[in-house]
Amino acid sequence: YAADLLPATKLKDEGFPIALYLDAAHHKYLEEFSTSNFVAIKKEADRVVYITPRSASVLASTTNSVLMVLAAERLGMTVEHRPVHVDELPSFQEVAAVG
Repeated sequence: YAADLLPATKLKDEGFPIALYLDAAHHKYLEEFSTSNFVAIKKEADRVVYITPRSASVLASTTNSVLMVLAAERLGMTVEHRPVHVDELPSFQEVAAVG
């Protein structure tokens, strides 16, 4: 995306391979990475949760859609496709860019 060219170049110069974008309105909900969808894994006492942001501004991803099905049906994970507040980041055991 053209709007990502300058920020992506600056971030790469600082050693970051991709950017993580927040919602444009409030700057407090995760949207997506500059290159792909955001997914997180959260391990709780009695379950493992696959989490990915739900937002009208995030492009649909076939890869993420398939991973959500596999996480639920093959791995028995709970799948949450919902708004994800930036303050949740430290609670995730794993984060990935998919898509």
